Amino acid sequence: MSDTNLILSEIINSKNELISKIEASETKLLLKIKELNRKTHDIETENKILKNKIEALEKKQKSNNIVIFGIKNENNDNIVEQTISSLNKLLQVEINKSDVNNVYQLGKKGPILVEFLSYLKKREILLNTQKLKGTNVYINHDQTLKERSDGKILRENLNVAKANPENECYIKNNKLIINKKSYTADQLIQENIEEIEIPRSKFNSATATPNPGHIEKVLEEENYSEKNPKSPGTSILHTPIINPKEKSVKINIQNINLSSDNNKPKTRSVGKNEKK
Repeated sequence: MSDTNLILSEIINSKNELISKIEASETKLLLKIKELNRKTHDIETENKILKNKIEALEKKQKSNNIVIFGIKNENNDNIVEQTISSLNKLLQVEINKSDVNNVYQLGKKGPILVEFLSYLKKREILLNTQKLKGTNVYINHDQTLKERSDGKILRENLNVAKANPENECYIKNNKLIINKKSYTADQLIQENIEEIEIPRSKFNSATATPNPGHIEKVLEEENYSEKNPKSPGTSILHTPIINPKEKSVKINIQNINLSSDNNKPKTRSVGKNEKK
């Protein structure tokens, strides 16, 4: 018995020693994970600060610039004179060569980038752009990469909101306005905003408890609209403003409480000799 007790004692001691080593390793790993999380957070914060600084520098660099679409220059050697002449004629303003720092053609058939020496001259140009109505010429700010990306996100989500004719929606000051609520592009990326109301005509049932068969039909139609973008889609219970990179909206039917007895599927057992 003494030998058995000795063996058991050694096993217990080995087990306790192993447990202590495992706990020590877990503690070290937790400390390393905590340190890595802290470093990751610091890097993300620093990265965000640097991105904001770069964005501010790009905006400052482009603050006096405009981009012109629709003007065709026959000779790139005289692009400055031709662009100034076209602007004076279209906008009925006085632009001299001394007002311009440089003019670039963005690609062979791309728009024209004009760098003015002062912001006041650029502002004068933009204030007269209403005179371009009826022409194929458009003048915009020289936007940064982030501004162009944000604009694309806002426009795509604006189209989603316009799917419901009851929504009052538009873009103003780099924000999407829906029923007097404003959303930035960053908010649209980070959040699924379920504020758009869906017309009741989209649903067959007006009761508080949705019909399971109808929900499945709506989901089938939604999947069909995703596979066939040209076909009009059927909105489901909530149509969130989504990140354009996301291609689907998931609904878990099992989470819906079907309390009505009429909505429960009726089943009965079939005997061996009974025909189905």
